[in-house]
Amino acid sequence: ETAFDVLRHPKNVRFISAPTENAQARYLPEWIHSVMKNDPSGTPTQEKENAVVLCNESLLLPVLHSIPSEVKNVNITMGFPLAQTPVYSFISALIELQTNGYRRDTGRYSYEAVQAVLKHPYTRQLSPSAEKLEKQLTKDNRFYPLPSELKQDEFLEQVFTPQTGISALCQYLTDTLREVSILYRQEQETDDIFNQLYRESLFKSYTLINRLLSLIDSGELNLQTDTLKRLLCRLLATSNIPFHGEPAISMQLPKAGGESSFIPYNLRKAFGMTTIEHKNAVYAYYFYRLIQRAENITLLYNTSSDGLNRGEMSRFMLQFLVESPHDISREYLEAGQS
Repeated sequence: ETAFDVLRHPKNVRFISAPTENAQARYLPEWIHSVMKNDPSGTPTQEKENAVVLCNESLLLPVLHSIPSEVKNVNITMGFPLAQTPVYSFISALIELQTNGYRRDTGRYSYEAVQAVLKHPYTRQLSPSAEKLEKQLTKDNRFYPLPSELKQDEFLEQVFTPQTGISALCQYLTDTLREVSILYRQEQETDDIFNQLYRESLFKSYTLINRLLSLIDSGELNLQTDTLKRLLCRLLATSNIPFHGEPAISMQLPKAGGESSFIPYNLRKAFGMTTIEHKNAVYAYYFYRLIQRAENITLLYNTSSDGLNRGEMSRFMLQFLVESPHDISREYLEAGQS
């Protein structure tokens, strides 16, 4: 039993309070430098022994930006929200253009829907006429342009062709995404983790829409256009993009949250499925398993009490503070500290 009783072993524990969540992310380089100092050779050979666990997964982007260049390998085992990628905003703009943005009675698009598509980075990269057309529409006060005046090059012709019916809409989205994939086909030397991420998000979106299209064409899915629009946006918004990393050599960024589901709480409880109560017990287990064998533990919490933030440390931290046999040092980050 003594082999498992490692929570009492000597540990260096620090509780750090930060005024904002972004301040927590900005503290990361300082923490990494202190970790690297422990290595006698001065080189980051111990990356695999360190993990950064995010309770709030929306912090992934600022955390990735905060990782210093000396960290060569990062293994991210959590998904990145598809809703935070340019692919999602592009698909949303296209769906809006072909639904609320197009009036069948007059055969015209609305100015706002057209501008959202023309201003998107993907349209700018694939269409040589997009920027000029966008400025021209504004100059001429064209609030309801005709498709014919928008089709100024091959890509714009494809984008501004009205679509009727759910099958045509899905086919239109997959065809347009196929055009966008040209931007990511050739891997460049400047490829960073974000380019890989956007390539992956494009593939995920394409696969998802293609699956819906095959269900529609086989007759298994029969929906109104508005319902399809809501379903598609919901599916994309709840999707995560997997990262690829090598767990054996990398600094770890593991996932903390549970899976999203369309099944409401009452039905899950009635049929004995996993509910938030189960997950709370699982999270408690995760917390203590994470720190069980760790020698250096740094826990950051947000002192801001705006919005949904409670402005205090979690119940796990409080329990650890009261019941742990270790001395815990307390620190406070200033608002401007990075």
